[in-house]
Formats: sequence, C-alpha cells, structure tokens
Amino acid sequence: MTRWTTFLLGSAIVLGAVLLAAGSASAAPVGEIAKSSKNCKGQIAYLVSGKKCMRTGQKCKRSRKADYKRWGWKCQKKTTKRKGSKRRKTRHVLARASLSTQRGRRAVIVGANGRVSKSMALQAFSQTVSRLPGVKHRKGAVGRIRSASGPIRWLSRHRSKLTRAQRKVLDRFYGSALSRTSATPRVDGQTVAKYGTMVEAAHARIATHMGYRLPKSFALEFPAKSENFAANRATDWDPQRWDFVAPPNARGCTIEFSPEFLAAPEATQRLVAAHEVFHCYQLNLASSAAEHFSRPAWLIEGGATWVGSSIADQWTGPTPESYWKAWITAPWLPPEERAYDAIGFFARLGETGVGDVWQLMGSLFKQKVGNEYDAAVNAAGETYLSWAAQGFAREPDWGQLWDVRGPGLAGQAFKTPRVSVPAITAGRSQALWGPRRANQLYKVNLDAPVIEIGGAAFGRYRLSDGSQGELTPGTYCTTRNACYCPQIAKGKAVFAISGVKGEAKIRVSGRSIKSAGCDKPKSRLSVTGPVEHTFTEPAVCGDYFGGGYEMVLSEAVGDGLFVVRMIIGEDDGFHGAGAYTFLGGTVFDPFVELASSKGSWGTDQGEEEQVMGTAFLEAGLGSGSLSVQMLARPGGSGTATVSGTFRCGTG
Repeated sequence: MTRWTTFLLGSAIVLGAVLLAAGSASAAPVGEIAKSSKNCKGQIAYLVSGKKCMRTGQKCKRSRKADYKRWGWKCQKKTTKRKGSKRRKTRHVLARASLSTQRGRRAVIVGANGRVSKSMALQAFSQTVSRLPGVKHRKGAVGRIRSASGPIRWLSRHRSKLTRAQRKVLDRFYGSALSRTSATPRVDGQTVAKYGTMVEAAHARIATHMGYRLPKSFALEFPAKSENFAANRATDWDPQRWDFVAPPNARGCTIEFSPEFLAAPEATQRLVAAHEVFHCYQLNLASSAAEHFSRPAWLIEGGATWVGSSIADQWTGPTPESYWKAWITAPWLPPEERAYDAIGFFARLGETGVGDVWQLMGSLFKQKVGNEYDAAVNAAGETYLSWAAQGFAREPDWGQLWDVRGPGLAGQAFKTPRVSVPAITAGRSQALWGPRRANQLYKVNLDAPVIEIGGAAFGRYRLSDGSQGELTPGTYCTTRNACYCPQIAKGKAVFAISGVKGEAKIRVSGRSIKSAGCDKPKSRLSVTGPVEHTFTEPAVCGDYFGGGYEMVLSEAVGDGLFVVRMIIGEDDGFHGAGAYTFLGGTVFDPFVELASSKGSWGTDQGEEEQVMGTAFLEAGLGSGSLSVQMLARPGGSGTATVSGTFRCGTG
C-alpha cells in the first residue's frame, strides 16, 4: 500500500548515503565541444563547403557566417602587427560563438557521449537549483530547465571533483527538504491527499505501459520556497521541482513539489507528476546509482519528458511540451548531444519502426553504458533509417513521411531551417551531408540539363513537381524531349539526408546532356529486315525513382542487350496496385533500348519515334503480356519487334 507523507527522513538518509558513494567514483568530465573524429583536435562540422575540422584561429570567410553559427562558431576580424614593421595585417579567423549560440534552444550543452561536462553541470546547478560557491554564472550557459533533477544528477557525477564547499551544497539535496528550508508551508491533509492521488494515478498509467508497478512507496515533500533564482526561470507558469529517486534496495522514492508546482495548471501538474514518477522507474531499472549517473542525458531526461507528455496527452488531452522546439529546429544535433529535447527521438522511433517505445525504454537500461543509441536504432530497423530525416520538414501536405508527430507536439507549428546551397548548374557539384547520427535538410535548385546523384545515404527528396522518392544514385534528365536518361523535374527541390547509422554523403552534380552520355544514340542500323525477340526472363518490378511504378525486362542475346523499361509515373495516373492499359504514343511510351551487332533502336517518353502496339501492366501483383514494334531511328531502315510475358510480385 502506498504511503503518503510530507517528508520521509528514513528514505532520504538511505538515498543520500548510496548516491554520495556513487558520486565519489565520478569519471573525468567531458569536453563541451563534440569531437566526431579521432584525427580532429577541434570540432567536426558539416558545412555547405564540406566537412571541416573547426579550430580556433583557423582562417574563415565572413560570407559563411550563418553556416558557422549553426555549429557554434563565428568568423571574427583579427589584426596583428608584424615584427619590426609598422604595418598591420588583418584577417578573419574562427572563434567559438557565445555560449547561448553554442547551446541553441537546448537546456544545456551536452557532450558527444551524452554526458554534461563538469563546467556545464556547475552552471546548470548553480543557476537553476542553488548558488554554488566559487561558480561565476556565465551568461547563456543554461536555458530553460524546469526540473532540477537533471542538474543534481549531472553535478553528482562530478562530486569528487568539487570543492568541499560545493559538495556541502550538493549534499543538502540528498536529504529531506527540511534540511534546507526553515519551515514547510502549511499544506493541509486535503492537499497532500490530492497530489498523492495524482502521483498514484500517474504511477498506475505508467505501470499499464511498462507492465509492472514499482515495488516502492512514494514520499511527497512540499518545501516552503524554491532555492533557484526567479530570474533564471524560463517562464512564470512552469514549476520548479526536485525529485530524489532511490536505488533498488531503498525503501521508497521521494518526490519534492515546489510552490510553483502548486500554482501550475492541473494539466501541467499531471505532466510533471508523470515525469517524476518515471524518474523513479529509471533508477529502479539501474543496477546501481553509479550506473544511473553514467547513462546519457537523452535517455534519462529525454525519456522522462516523452513519458510525461505521453501520459499528459492521454490523461488530459493535448498538452504542449516546449522542448520539442529544440529538437525540431536543430536536426544536425545527434540525440547524444541532447537532454529534455530528445523527446523527438523517442517520438520518431515510435512512429517509424519501434512498435512499443515503452518496452524499448526498459530494454535500453539493460544495455551496456554507451550502447543505448545503437540498440534503439537497431530496434527501429530500416524504416526509421529511411524516414528519420524528412520528418523535420514539418510539411504534412507532402505526405506522412514529411512531418513528425508525437506527444506534446499538438498545436506547435515551428519548422526546421533548411540549408541553402548554390544552384546545381552544368559543371557544378555539391556534397550534401547527413551529420553523424543526425540529419539535415537542404534546399537545392536543380538547374542543369542533367543531374547526377552519387554516393549512398538514407533519406528522401522532393522535387518541384511534387514527385518524391528515396535517394538513388543515377543520372537523370531535367529537360523533356532532349535527353536519353530517366526524367526528373527541374527547379527547387528539398533533400533530406540522414546519418543516423554514421555520417553519410551524397554528391549532386550538374552535367550537360552530351557530357553525361544522355544524348540520343546515333543509329547503327546497317541491315534491312525485322529483328525479333521474345523475353524469357521474368520482369523486375518496383518503385520508380521519380515516383510511381516501374517494370524492367532485360536479356542478353548473343552480342547484344535487349531492354524494355516501362514507367507509370504519378502524373500518368498511378494510384496503387491494379490493372493499367496503355496505348503506345497516347498515354505512355515505353522506354525501349535494343542493341546488337545488327543495329540499335530506341524510344523514350515523349519522343517522336513511331511506337506501335500496346502494353498491359497490372501494377504491384499479377502478370501480363507485352508487344512493342518500332521503326528504326532516322537514317536507318527496318523494324524491331519485342514481345514477352512478365510477372510482378507473387500474385
């Protein structure tokens, strides 16, 4: 039976002893700058100009200041005087941007391994929990932090590195609130019962998803005042609260609610209660407090934020969670460098491949520390890898893949900034990167007659005509009726590149029709009379790069290759599996290429060659027959006829 009290000294004393012992085994602090490469002594950044190792004092270009800013850098003027000369030399070099710029909309700067460095932990604790001796507050170091459980946990990991005076302040937060405040507020029994019932209701809802209840009692505390500084509170309606969670062998879990919590709307109180109860679950899943301190911030705080919002949405209805903004507006940041805003990571996992995020959450605590991210992505599978990037676009009209949904997001319409690159003209090439374990959206103007896509990456594109598909290497024409390669739309496009399995890169290049080999082949026909062939190999069927459906029959015959390729584009009325009948030259001209020692013939969609015959295709599943007759290209003579049967799918 759950026991409700305003304080529980026994539980707090046990908790303090265990957590302090774990804190003394703190590992070395993590650097604030994420290092993505062993060979880079600075920070890896994926700029429009390419992948670069950023270091202070490096030469830079002022025209790229927006690109530098995204990665937490600035390009500033530096004037130096040469030895023995009165002349001064001015140049522009890289320098770290302000802490506010480096942090962005995140609550705090998190290291590449998911941990908060000692210097950032000191700032977070001193600015949001209680002033620490010897710590000078750095402007912009800390953003919006609603719960002090994170800063307390982050600083506890570095306890052995703190001064005696700083440890004394930290240690007070492992005891009862009575050890820090002179008096408790006059919370009557009715108030205690109200919030006890709320916590128990949150516990019951979480237990339904997790499949078990915590074998612990909860203790609620209501201190008379918050020790944080009001000026550092992000908004006046968000509660400031502390929670103390006990290791598995402790008797209970203490949750402290501040006066700000008591004044918050009920929907927010429910979100907070669920967030804090799940912290109790998280420590219950840990084998020790030391292990709990070593878990990445995205898993602990991001997981609790996702749970709090999920329960609040089910319990009260859509309850906006502002941490979403930090996730959506910075797709280039991996989950490891996030905390509360990793709510978006869990939401996307649930939407694109993980059937039950709740069970996944529990399984991640069974992983070795440091392996949690790989385990989460592997559980999601191929769908997540393909869909991870484009959801940042927030364009629901483009289709389900181009938006993200999740608890606490309803009614929030902010979008991801898209990186603009120079237009792709003939002779110009541009690398598009998917940052390591992260994503990026690019605005690209396809302005060359032929576009070549090279490299391999998970992601999707959307063209100016609305067609879209997965990133597939190949050579594509943007000009109709003038090119002998597959067609894509010219103009503005969006490319969503994902590096969730490791950094990824594709290269988009502009070519002329001739240099790309897409000009019409000259006729080599030198004999008269028909050439006939019947395909005996099965067709290859599947999605087409430009959108729609594709069927390809190919067969090597003697010294030649016969290929018939039929594409049903979305513009041609493709609407899923079903029967389609096309008349050559009317709705659909099959792409046919025949080459042998006897000559060559070819047609393309919209070309002027005379194509006769009909083609029947049942898209998706089924079979059909094909017969195509062609006249030779200008300058040749004779005809070519190909025919055969095909089967697509298993039907």
